[in-house]
Amino acid sequence: MAQTEPVVRGRAVARPSPPRQGGAEVMTDDTPTALDRARARMDAAPEDTTARLGYYRAVADSELLVLLAAEPEGDRVEPELFPVEGARYVMAFDSEERLAAFADRPVPYIGIPGRALVRLLAPEGLGLGINVGVAPSSMLVPPEGVAWLVQTLDAAPDSVGDSPVAFAPPGDAVTALAPILSAPLAAAGAGGAQAWLAEALYPGGTTAPLLAVVGVPAPLAEDLARAVQEAIAFSGADAAGLDVAFLDPDAPAAREIAAVGQQIEMPATTPAAPEKPDTPAAPGMDPEKPPRLR
Repeated sequence: MAQTEPVVRGRAVARPSPPRQGGAEVMTDDTPTALDRARARMDAAPEDTTARLGYYRAVADSELLVLLAAEPEGDRVEPELFPVEGARYVMAFDSEERLAAFADRPVPYIGIPGRALVRLLAPEGLGLGINVGVAPSSMLVPPEGVAWLVQTLDAAPDSVGDSPVAFAPPGDAVTALAPILSAPLAAAGAGGAQAWLAEALYPGGTTAPLLAVVGVPAPLAEDLARAVQEAIAFSGADAAGLDVAFLDPDAPAAREIAAVGQQIEMPATTPAAPEKPDTPAAPGMDPEKPPRLR
């Protein structure tokens, strides 16, 4: 699995065990984290699907510290497992202070992006405990929730197979996707490219909403398509059937879409690739060698 954010490892300082009976929580500080804020939004609107999706998005985007049963050996890590109601859970925290507040002894840990962590846990059928008992964002994500999150993160939008025969302005529902798509298009670093939303007419009379990205280098296309799908999935927007096309700037279709479509703002430059360190990487730090569970 590709991993661009570094993994760190260390040892947390032991602190007294927090009480966990009756769902009691031990608060470690007063500064809310991204996970705290996402949990608060979800609790304030328990029936709001978008709020629940926002919490899962925060889990994927957060750097999490995972409690280990032993020190890492090479690229292999052994998380400490906690049985809860017939399932096994790995415990992770969004700060070293919170990890130490949970532990009752000195413990080894690794830091890993949430999206990479759930990809390790899902094949093993493991659940994920987040800030359990030590923060407002305390949560047990069951194994099926972990599997759902991985499926959502790894889903890719449909690519256009048949060539559209005509284009029309996008409807209101499609137009509403523009602010949702702006951020992932920027994050993908598609420097100098342009993106448009339109309605595409295909042979046989079928129509579908279309995201056309013009001038993106081929190596970036797959990652960009996944970033688009992820943003839509976690937004709660109804974007069923959205097609994605990557077009050359000189293609006739690019000019036709530009004439009727709605343009999405994109970045002007492409971020430089991070330099690779000369020193050996901790487990998970090398994108080509993510950590493996044992």
